[in-house]
Amino acid sequence: MSYIYEIEVRLATTQKKFNLKDKHIVINDAIQRYNYRSYEMQNPKTLKLQEINEDSMFLTLESALPLNSLGRALRTFSIIIIKEIKDDDFINAITANGQLFSTKQLHKNEKETSMEFNIDYTQIEDLDVIKSLMDYVYKKRDPDSTTYRKKKAAFEQIKKIAFDSGIINNIS
Repeated sequence: MSYIYEIEVRLATTQKKFNLKDKHIVINDAIQRYNYRSYEMQNPKTLKLQEINEDSMFLTLESALPLNSLGRALRTFSIIIIKEIKDDDFINAITANGQLFSTKQLHKNEKETSMEFNIDYTQIEDLDVIKSLMDYVYKKRDPDSTTYRKKKAAFEQIKKIAFDSGIINNIS
């Protein structure tokens, strides 16, 4: 399951305004960097630019987990613009309390996560599944903590399916 947020983003400052349309290259670069870096985050997210106007932009933020604060979710996006791209107009637009953007949630929905390709699960050998599960049980390590958490969650789902379907009859 993933969570999709449609967001309106404006500069937080009321003074040093500039045309956001003129900054579309900077914004697209920051979105690309954000999405690339997202896979290193505990809660992977992706940003998509839907529309850009003179004083606002409309983004779609997709998150693996529900978000409590859209502003916090976009903090990395702001940091990329300020500290990596170092665009002077954006840097000069930071408010006294360090805020670059203000956000407004327009819409939120949930969607089932779908694979980008179709897999014929009947083609996977039962012994390959069992071997992979045994490897997971005996190793229970992964160099990447996000990958480990995904595997652990998948294993918990496998146990539930096995119990619900009667493959596992007793719990000891």
